[in-house]
Amino acid sequence: MAFVCLGITMLPTPAAALSPLQASLEYTIDPGAYNNSVRAAPTSAMIYPRIAIDRDPASPRDGTIYVVGLQYAPNGSCGNPAVVRSIDGGRTFDAPHVAPLCLSGLSLDVTADNGTLFAASWGPRFLRSTDGGISWEILATIGNASAPASLAVDKVTGGLHLAWSTARWPDLGPVYASSSRDGGQNWTAPVAVLPAGLPAFSPQIAAYNDTVVVGLATANATGPFVAAVTSRDGGATWGSATALTPTAPCLRWSAPSSTVSSSGTFAISWYADPALLPQGCWDNWGNATQTFVSVSVDGGRTFFAPRLAGGPPGWSAMSFGDAVAFDTHSRLYVTWHSIARNWTAASVYVANSTDLGQGFESSSFTTRLQVGGGNSTAQENLALGLNDTVYLLWVAFDPSGDPNRTGIFVRGIAGEAKGNLALTSPTSASVDVQVRDASTGAIAYHAAWDGSPVTVPNVPPASYEVQVSVGNESSVAGRMPVRTWGRTTFTVHVTFSSGEPPHPALLPWEITAGAALAVLGGAVLIAVQHTRLTREAVLQREVRRLMYRFIRDHPGSSFSQVREAVGLQNGVAAYHLGVLERQGLVRSKTRRRHRWYYPDGDVTLWHELPLSPLQSSLLDEVRRCPGVGVRELARHVDRRTSSVAYNVKALARDGVLRTEQKGRKLRCFPADEPRPA
Repeated sequence: MAFVCLGITMLPTPAAALSPLQASLEYTIDPGAYNNSVRAAPTSAMIYPRIAIDRDPASPRDGTIYVVGLQYAPNGSCGNPAVVRSIDGGRTFDAPHVAPLCLSGLSLDVTADNGTLFAASWGPRFLRSTDGGISWEILATIGNASAPASLAVDKVTGGLHLAWSTARWPDLGPVYASSSRDGGQNWTAPVAVLPAGLPAFSPQIAAYNDTVVVGLATANATGPFVAAVTSRDGGATWGSATALTPTAPCLRWSAPSSTVSSSGTFAISWYADPALLPQGCWDNWGNATQTFVSVSVDGGRTFFAPRLAGGPPGWSAMSFGDAVAFDTHSRLYVTWHSIARNWTAASVYVANSTDLGQGFESSSFTTRLQVGGGNSTAQENLALGLNDTVYLLWVAFDPSGDPNRTGIFVRGIAGEAKGNLALTSPTSASVDVQVRDASTGAIAYHAAWDGSPVTVPNVPPASYEVQVSVGNESSVAGRMPVRTWGRTTFTVHVTFSSGEPPHPALLPWEITAGAALAVLGGAVLIAVQHTRLTREAVLQREVRRLMYRFIRDHPGSSFSQVREAVGLQNGVAAYHLGVLERQGLVRSKTRRRHRWYYPDGDVTLWHELPLSPLQSSLLDEVRRCPGVGVRELARHVDRRTSSVAYNVKALARDGVLRTEQKGRKLRCFPADEPRPA
């Protein structure tokens, strides 16, 4: 062994090992090339369908996409709830499930929370389904209005909130709100949202941590306008209306929608046509109609000046809301439609914004219509699903044509990236490609390149950073945009600055085997020397030394923590971390769409990921009470059930604890506890 050490100190460092690769990125965008539309049901299955998605990590139906509406009743007396479901991210849907529950009105408003479907019919009447929409029960009848109700779940408190107008739809009338704190079993007495005598139409409600905002179309002596009304005590009392627009005749048909982000930012969208007379609101087939959005970042106290999301064209209409939504990174999405002359077709639009509505990027597609009445396509609505994907639902009509071109359709608001690598020289070293969201750091794709095209499907519209690693070196090739329903075709050009491809990185067991063989006969002495000297050369670079020391002292650090500790930009940090990882000085694991770094060695010794204070509390409670349910666990730590459920799923996925489903109850056990016989 002394001979081996002596040989290592004498061997010069190969020049190629010190030469990083260079990568560049070229791309083109083909708008509309990515078609992920899926026909969820025929138009005969239901009218005015709404989309809802179960996003509860503890739910056995986590990720299930629901399309819910009322079966059409020819006599107009009542309709039965109908549901179709997808359990594969919207790629396929099952046959309609119809519950024999006669409900008045034309529509339902639907939301999913903690594995349960909630719905509000006209009246309003409040419904609940605990079996994925197969059966429903009416828990409460709160009024008898002939107008739609808007339903919202407060994801922080778990409270349920309803808003509705008492006037016969689509007339203006008093607007009321009611709340429930026990899952819809009991509701507060209806409270007027607006001062007495001020009528309104189409109220849409959103709630966050007992702040409740209603967006609506109201009117004063000079005409209709769009307004927001806020309650800061869970709907018990309401403030004055905040006008979001000046008065204009056609704002009577502005179809407002309301939503709130996971951090408490509220948004209201609406349509606006500058026509001067009510009968002119649909003149020239909506060619002057625009879609606007206003955002509040202070809990509904104030709203930003309206921003144009898109249009013209558009269509002022009677609508049932849900045309605006946030993803988990507070990216804002807005949808609307326009109608071609003589009802020959309709176009559906989606705009997205990464800066809370200050700027928008829009995409559209054309669908069939040929049915009279502007409200026949006023059915596009949005819902947030898994992996930050917002889903769009719309209806295509054409009863005189091909039935396969009609139906209720669903598609993710996403795009696709597809490309390949071009290497200046062949290499025996492994080649890895990583694509990540440049703004959030979320990893969209990471795999070894096998020479075939790289496909990154169904990713939210954003800017994505492409990094390539060859052998011991890594380089950020650049950034490329992915547009809604577009395909970005890219090529990564990889050049080796020394003219020689990097050598394959030796793995730890190869190094150990090499040392042993060197003692026996010295057959792999050069490989051992090369790898150890290369490690020393890498650590001579001060930036990498600092990064290595931080990871050594803080095992389980995230990419952003390492980057911020050394004060680097994303691309530079990624490059240096890639070098350290390729040399075996650090290791990483991808969890929850993020990358976590550890010193070289068995990462399981570091218990996978660092636990947050909440996760540590949960683990302590599970050890104290093996078999505890998620709801009981939430009470023990005084946190919301949904927050606890999310962390329980993450801990179970990482092997820190395990879960068992017993009927409707999810029970938690320490990972090292034997399973019950």
